[in-house]
Amino acid sequence: MADKDFKVKTGLDLPAPLPVVEGGTGQTSVENTRNALMPAQTGHSGKFISTDGTAMSWQVAPQQTATDGAAGYKVYAGNTAPTGQNTGDIWIDASNGNGIQLVRWRKTIASSGSTITGLDDNNLTLSYTAGNEQVYINGTLITRGQDYTATNGTSVVLTQSAEVGDTVEIFGNPLFSVTDVYTQSQSNSLYVAKSGFDAAGKNLIINGGFDIWQRGTTFSSITSGTYSADRWWYGNSGASNYTVTRRTLSDLPNFQYSVRLQRASGNTQTASQYFGNVFETVNSIPYAGKTVTLSYYAKVGANYSGGTSLNAIVSSGTTVDVGLFSGPGSNTATTSIPALTTAWQKFTSTGTIFSNATQVCIFFVWAPTGTAGADDWVEITGVQLEVGSVSTPFSRAGGNIQGELAACQRYFERIGQNSYSPYGTGLCGSTTTARVNVTCQPKRANVSVSYGAANTFEVWNSTFAGVSVASISSVAVNKSQVNVGITVASGLVAGNSTTLIDGSTGNSYIDFSAEL
Repeated sequence: MADKDFKVKTGLDLPAPLPVVEGGTGQTSVENTRNALMPAQTGHSGKFISTDGTAMSWQVAPQQTATDGAAGYKVYAGNTAPTGQNTGDIWIDASNGNGIQLVRWRKTIASSGSTITGLDDNNLTLSYTAGNEQVYINGTLITRGQDYTATNGTSVVLTQSAEVGDTVEIFGNPLFSVTDVYTQSQSNSLYVAKSGFDAAGKNLIINGGFDIWQRGTTFSSITSGTYSADRWWYGNSGASNYTVTRRTLSDLPNFQYSVRLQRASGNTQTASQYFGNVFETVNSIPYAGKTVTLSYYAKVGANYSGGTSLNAIVSSGTTVDVGLFSGPGSNTATTSIPALTTAWQKFTSTGTIFSNATQVCIFFVWAPTGTAGADDWVEITGVQLEVGSVSTPFSRAGGNIQGELAACQRYFERIGQNSYSPYGTGLCGSTTTARVNVTCQPKRANVSVSYGAANTFEVWNSTFAGVSVASISSVAVNKSQVNVGITVASGLVAGNSTTLIDGSTGNSYIDFSAEL
């Protein structure tokens, strides 16, 4: 080359643009040049270029999977459901739809510029949560704060302008708002601050499900001022003929028993009837000034004559540990007047206990009319009084049946009525007298003790033979026991020990009462 002249022939005729066969691309723009060098794109939208080592071709992007390290378990992400999946696999649906948590915004730039916003190639509006977005240019993740800024949730500003043909992709969490929600203070006013609906003490009413009937389960021609179901007291304003019974339920889920109060068929007495539960002062004071909700279930017989006069009343006053008819309810907190039918219904009412209340009570009152038919009755169960303005599912005051029995026995307990079962032991004072100590569950106050017929009791003599009791009475009492004085006709030995037992009939009993 150094020894020879290099000459360029003038007038060389090169095609414009230079075709591929001549080493060119046959195109005049960057975009067209790129497209000319790729396999034909028609019909291959959304695919990617793959090579087998010899030739390039368009391929469908496979579903991406990720595992937790355990063989056989996968997480799929894609627009269509996977095939061949196994139990335990997870599929993340990447298609558009309600509840989408990640948005992919994708646009091919038609005009160079630095601000990216608006609609993408799929008419999706750019939306993201600032600080959670990811921005890609031609598949390369760029750096927030260095390569771009994104602050307003609807646009991204690039540090270096995107060129025509660049593909911009932005992944982000869309902005959304939540409606129809409660504030914390609203929620606090609606929900009961208890560990569960069966929490002991949520329901102020002891034996509201009528589970405990220590005195018996049927009270015919009941007189005013009589307890029937534990803690429940019957009264009337004049002569009447009502029977109070425990009913076993099959038509009200989650309840085993109810109380039925029935007027005798043909009876024409129309005195007002009362059935209530009065609460001890120590249990009432915490409710003073509180909003409370009363709830209960009720139904009536086909001949119920009380009409709409059944009122369920919660009342309070400043008395201390008095009975239902002694004035604990001078301030009415709430009154429920239910529209009764022959089917069970739940009724509720809400009110506020008197701010200075020292005693609270709840009672039902109604007035029968005309002549009683065969089904002139009302049934009640599931009675609950709780703090708050919302009725929650019924629970026993004691939390469970064991707790309910213990709560009832704070006021009343009957022992006995089991042939030859022992009551207690003591000493014989002579051939005809003895003293025996009998204990009970601790009561709220010193007990008042009553006994079944004397001749239903026996005491053992020195040969363990039963000697019939002629008389029985209380000598001394406290909150949990009574010293019983016993006389017999003969057969005891002074100084010997003895045991008071139920006689052969199983009809004896001892009642310990500390009722209000």
